[in-house]
Amino acid sequence: MLVRGTRSGEVAEVLETDDATVECAYCAADVPARDAAAVPPKDEDEAWVKLRNVHHRGCEWVATRAHRL
Repeated sequence: MLVRGTRSGEVAEVLETDDATVECAYCAADVPARDAAAVPPKDEDEAWVKLRNVHHRGCEWVATRAHRL
């Protein structure tokens, strides 16, 4: 992921690349940007299983389904 700098208060331009990752603030895993783009509904079990596979074991964010359980 490439983020182009901006002045304070402006929205940054984000350019997605195939190998772009975002660091999880809870487990520090490098999560593919395409998997970090949206939070699935808390009752969508299949989506949370997929997310669990790209985060480190015991990730609080995944375990609590984004603190919604």
